[in-house]
Amino acid sequence: MDFELSQEQAELLGRLRAVLPTDASLPSTSKRSLDVELFGKLRAGGFLDVLRDGGRSSVLDAALVVEEVTRAIGIVPIGTHCLVLPLFFERDMDGVAAIRDVDAPGPFRFGGEATIIIRYEGNEAKAFRVSPEAAVHVKSNYVYPLAIPANAEGDSIASAPASAVRRRHRIGISAECVGAMDGLLNQLVAYLSTREQFGRKLGSFQALHHRIAELSVLLEGSRWLSREAAWLDDDETAALAAAYSTKAARRMCWEAHELSGARGFSVDFGMYQHSLRLQALSVEAGSIQAHADDAAQLAWLAA
Repeated sequence: MDFELSQEQAELLGRLRAVLPTDASLPSTSKRSLDVELFGKLRAGGFLDVLRDGGRSSVLDAALVVEEVTRAIGIVPIGTHCLVLPLFFERDMDGVAAIRDVDAPGPFRFGGEATIIIRYEGNEAKAFRVSPEAAVHVKSNYVYPLAIPANAEGDSIASAPASAVRRRHRIGISAECVGAMDGLLNQLVAYLSTREQFGRKLGSFQALHHRIAELSVLLEGSRWLSREAAWLDDDETAALAAAYSTKAARRMCWEAHELSGARGFSVDFGMYQHSLRLQALSVEAGSIQAHADDAAQLAWLAA
């Protein structure tokens, strides 16, 4: 794959950034609910329909959108709508869609806002209509809204192969991890560049240089594994990208809070809006170990 974005991709991201919130417009208090206004702008701008536009790179284009929206702390089910729903429907569906994790009876992201629930049933994944009013919301610090949705009743409205849904879900998770890690690392570097201690900027200490360099390597490794998975759109690469990026997300979260000290936990500082997203993403779709197990099994089967 080409490591340079195409002109069309650069233009896509340019249009997207025009509708995303900037650092200056982000609230100082916690955002733990669906950003309805942003979701409407993304839908109106056609960003949820990027994959349906067709072309060899359309999955990669959709993953780039997911990455960019997450970097901007957009609290919307961007991965599901950009990457998964096109497997079920030929057009964008109104409302909010959420994916129930395999064998996970508890709350999950956007479960309380969802009007469409995607559920695994053997070798198939099925989409059902549900009523958000019947969902049980769960108090959480994970930035994303979490809830147990109403039980899906009646016939499914669409279905898709479970392996394809799992693959796209993993591509979305890895792209979201990249966006959140990128935003978190940028914020950490800015802090270390201005914070003074022992008569020097913290960022001038060589030991911190080494740790930031390691985090940069983890971010770039996650970025290109994620984009390769989107480009190839195959099960093994998607599982590998999800395993690597979610493990990197854990390390990024721990390091960022350690290097920023108590300031990192301050609501006003806002670092938690990236770090807690990473914690939530690292346990989704079976978590790190499930991604790694599937990647290994798929590699051995191919061999």
